[in-house]
Amino acid sequence: MKKWMAFYVAFVVAIGIFFLTFQSPADTGALTQKAQGLLERIGLRIEEKPLRHYIHYVLYLLLGFAICSVCLTKGWKLRVGMLIGCGIGILDEGVKVLLSTREFDVTDLMRDFVGVLLAVGIVVLIRRVKAVK
Repeated sequence: MKKWMAFYVAFVVAIGIFFLTFQSPADTGALTQKAQGLLERIGLRIEEKPLRHYIHYVLYLLLGFAICSVCLTKGWKLRVGMLIGCGIGILDEGVKVLLSTREFDVTDLMRDFVGVLLAVGIVVLIRRVKAVK
């Protein structure tokens, strides 16, 4: 992957996360319902609240992979990517304190961290497996 492409993907995912942060609760509910409809078409039935929780894991997993890609193309340690990803999670939840329509949620922050850490762990595991071969 070209160096600029890894940065571009990480940037787009981060902007997407912040876009969702600034949505009204009604818009978030509507988007969740659309996601539920898409999942039901492929045979998955997930209630609204757990789906919102899973979305945190998925978005931050994608962010973690994108940031790891940036770190690897720049020659940075993956710990830097982990810190950047978790920092974005802290910023995302911290902004919610300032928004009257949103609320800070420690469990959402933990879900964000798990998504990033899972991505870093998978990248480390893949690199170790490749190094053994």
